[in-house]
Amino acid sequence: MQQKKAFTLIELLVVIAVIALLMSVILPSLSKAKESARMVICGNNERTLVTASNQWSNDNEDFAIAGRWWKDEMEISSDGTTEDCSGSSIVSYIASSRSTKGDSMTCPSAKNVTFEANDPAYDTLGQEKRFTYAANGYMTYNIGDLSPGTISGPKYNDMGSGGLYGPGDLYWHTRGATKITSIKSPYNTAYFIDHEYYFVGHWFFEPSEPPSYFPNASCNQRYQTRWHKKKSEDEYGIGMIGWVDGHVSREPDDFGEKYTVNGTEKGRWRFYYFGNK
Repeated sequence: MQQKKAFTLIELLVVIAVIALLMSVILPSLSKAKESARMVICGNNERTLVTASNQWSNDNEDFAIAGRWWKDEMEISSDGTTEDCSGSSIVSYIASSRSTKGDSMTCPSAKNVTFEANDPAYDTLGQEKRFTYAANGYMTYNIGDLSPGTISGPKYNDMGSGGLYGPGDLYWHTRGATKITSIKSPYNTAYFIDHEYYFVGHWFFEPSEPPSYFPNASCNQRYQTRWHKKKSEDEYGIGMIGWVDGHVSREPDDFGEKYTVNGTEKGRWRFYYFGNK
């Protein structure tokens, strides 16, 4: 009877080494493919948000969305109180429910995000990962007169920066400061981007600098942003941007770079939010 030849130890080790080599080549490709798929979902989410916001604007004299765009129409806070956001909320314009994980307000690449957990004043019931996108604050609040379009109404800072239910409440619960139709470059003006906070402002959003660039301990404004990382150890990934005209794309290649205006070096990202000002 002929004896079957078994694998030698060396042959087994060679096979294992080959399999390990193949896995090291395949796994990164699979990871990139998964992230590319998540970016497609994220882009679709932002397209939904821009479309909903533009529909809201059509119903509100062409103004940009107000600060409370992301809340339910009758928002229930963690202490049981109710905030009337029926005038500003865009939730009714979005088909999917915010309570569903992975819905149109949540980026599938956002990990371990707890929205505004640093500030109990904004605490809302079940707030974790309810949304992970930020609107252009320069369209909503007229921050520092840096709107990308024509400002229609009072200056936010003149009304009082702590304007919720106060002098500045106009831009929180009624409408934004900028009329969408007045924006000269809607195809080149950002409306939404992957971000932990609900709007973008230059004192806490600076892609050309590391998170430690914002040392304000009282506000702790080192928000997570731009989820689509090339490497897990990267501080910032690639942001998906929903533009005012309705198209969605990856952030421009120069988004995290700097440029000089009147001798002052600034983040290039600002150009896409309020122009060359």
